[in-house]
Amino acid sequence: MTTVRRGLRRYIAAGLGVSLVLTLAACGDDDDDAGSTTPAGSEAPADTAAVTTPGSDATTAPETEATDGTDTTDGGVTTDAPAAPEDMDPDGVLRIGTGLDIIGGTTFDPTLSQIISSEEWMKQVYGTLLRRLQDGSYEPWMAESVETIDETTVTVHLRDGVVFSDGAPYDADAVKASMLRTMNESTDTAKAGQNGLFRSIGEITVESPTQLTFHLNTPFAGDFYQVLAGRESMIVSPTADPTQLGEHPVGAGPFLLTEYSEMQHLVMEKSPTYWDADNVHVAGLEFIQTPAGAPRSNALLSGAVDVIYAPSTPDLAQFEAAPYDSESIIRDFGYIFFDPCSTKPPFDDPNVRHAMQIGFDREAMNELFLQGRGEVALGFWPTDNPKFNPEVEEYVTYDPEAAKQLIEDAGIAGTTVDVYYPSTLGYDQLAEIIRSQAEAMGLNFNMVPSADVVAEFIEPQKPGLLLIPGSRTGTDKYLRIFGEGQVQNLCGASRPEMLEIVNPIGAVAPDSEESIELNHAVELEIAKNGWMLPLIYSPTNFAWNTDVVGGEMKFGGQQLMYDLTDVYVKN
Repeated sequence: MTTVRRGLRRYIAAGLGVSLVLTLAACGDDDDDAGSTTPAGSEAPADTAAVTTPGSDATTAPETEATDGTDTTDGGVTTDAPAAPEDMDPDGVLRIGTGLDIIGGTTFDPTLSQIISSEEWMKQVYGTLLRRLQDGSYEPWMAESVETIDETTVTVHLRDGVVFSDGAPYDADAVKASMLRTMNESTDTAKAGQNGLFRSIGEITVESPTQLTFHLNTPFAGDFYQVLAGRESMIVSPTADPTQLGEHPVGAGPFLLTEYSEMQHLVMEKSPTYWDADNVHVAGLEFIQTPAGAPRSNALLSGAVDVIYAPSTPDLAQFEAAPYDSESIIRDFGYIFFDPCSTKPPFDDPNVRHAMQIGFDREAMNELFLQGRGEVALGFWPTDNPKFNPEVEEYVTYDPEAAKQLIEDAGIAGTTVDVYYPSTLGYDQLAEIIRSQAEAMGLNFNMVPSADVVAEFIEPQKPGLLLIPGSRTGTDKYLRIFGEGQVQNLCGASRPEMLEIVNPIGAVAPDSEESIELNHAVELEIAKNGWMLPLIYSPTNFAWNTDVVGGEMKFGGQQLMYDLTDVYVKN
């Protein structure tokens, strides 16, 4: 077994394949339609690896002591709380500038949440079974460990002794009941925004108060980790009044909602019943409605908030000197790419697609559009991710002269190509950069901003290109383009030869060696054929006031996800 300091445990059964077991052990810290191809595999061995604690070979977690000598073991939940920083304000409330004006409205009821943006505050109240880290891997959160038994079976082991804020036990029956409620009672619009793999649950069986198993009706057990780390696994107390969740949500997470003023702010206080409360160093949170763009940056500069989410990249220059700090995060689904239909002229010619691969200067796009804070996208995983295949570089290395020659040889020099892009994403400067680079290649790109690319370009199945950001991870980043009927499949029909090599990824644990090998094969096939054309990774930005905020700011792999362990407000 390999031990990772942050607490991630991986156990891969002999022979790998889909007969693997992944065990994620607790350390005390932190989408849509599936295909139908069933990978071959066998049942995992029954004797799974023992779960150990960081730095220990013990098969059970020993009781630990806080630095003041106080035993922090409570009901089987063990924490290891360091001494509080000397400059910490024990009553400090962290003020976060963000957008509460989201689609579907601000909510704390999982059956009403329509988009992932609501996770920013909902996760603070409920937590999720797993937590997705900044590098795209997973670690336990409300769960103690997760096992991928086979391609359709996932077993979750819960922490012993965890309770909801109303005192009800956070046990397997509560998890099952809450997830079935979210599945069956969500509004139609909420269902449309949920991870499609959530609907792959065929049955949930409870083996004990701390163990339950998800039996899936599709072979995507590995991809199912997305559900265990998403809104679908935000567990509501079985004794909570479901009609009052908007104002009185009852979860087992690190914070309690104490005040909500619509379109103004959300106020939370630290939950004394949270299983890892000793490692939460802020007394409370206040999420403050702050319009995106300059108003949000100005709110931080004026002292109205302490942390802001998603300042524009040009605004980050204001936060590069004391008393501010900032971070730009590259996430595996943060790429911007060209989506062509490879059966419609001129992209039915593989040489034209290859010209597109090598004819655009991605480095210049990153420098000019993202001030160098992004990353060149050579594939659909960042270059420092194990799932990135270095072999793709052979097919996408910038060579403007060769690209121009390919366009001339194809007889399409001077051809006008319509390129649609969402007008709300601030891509106008990028569009001009792309237009200029295409002109140097010999093509006339007509850049078309659209308020609704689905109605204006995708559903009419127009020829041309779609310039679009990524939004999914796992197999879904591929399935939504190669699967029949998927929104970004611009050709309509599926590409079965791609689905045949994509679908097996969803059956294996996402951090396993087999997943890495399978993704390498998919990435290489895409690059060889130019099916999709990645350009750059756009960063997700954060900034904060270092005079107010102490400790380590950590931002998770999911959108708008804060891990507030080790963060505190200074005196």
